[in-house]
Amino acid sequence: MKTFYLPLLFVLILFKTSLAQSQALQDVVYLKNGSIIRGLVMEQIPGKTLKILMADGSLFAYQESEVEKIVKEVNPGQPGTTAQTKVNSMDKQGRIDATNYYRGYRGAQISTLFASLLAGPFGLGVAIPCAATEPKEESLYTDNHPNPELFNNEEYKKGYTDKARKMKKVRTWVSFGVGFGINAVFMGAAALRASQNNYNY
Repeated sequence: MKTFYLPLLFVLILFKTSLAQSQALQDVVYLKNGSIIRGLVMEQIPGKTLKILMADGSLFAYQESEVEKIVKEVNPGQPGTTAQTKVNSMDKQGRIDATNYYRGYRGAQISTLFASLLAGPFGLGVAIPCAATEPKEESLYTDNHPNPELFNNEEYKKGYTDKARKMKKVRTWVSFGVGFGINAVFMGAAALRASQNNYNY
């Protein structure tokens, strides 16, 4: 009897180990635009489309031309990993997507550029409030964002918003610097020409 049970026990142990490993892994889709999608690949039509089911039940479809690679990675939601890992993952994803899709800074960028071009240092009156103002929530949901449902995740939204805030601030001050620099060059050239004309007289 012992000879019979030993192989059976060995098979059961192997099966349980294999099952545990498969549950601890998830499909991770790396897109060419830098986005990372984690879940379970439900359907893959070679050369056409890919469908992936996320942990919250959302099903997303992508063209295979958008996909860089698909790999298996440890699932943060499984025992042996921490909830903080999952939180950090969504926060990081939000920041990556903000870099790729957020364009709500353009109004502040253009306004500051024109103000500093025309008024030089007085363009600070436009630059300071533009840089300090939080991005409007409606400006976050751009039409080119492939998965707006991700904003339902608080950590994703927090990471996306924080990155958008920094992008708006940086681009506002860069625009001020460019506008102020061009204004200073023109004003300096005008002053030099005026002094030369006065010297000639």
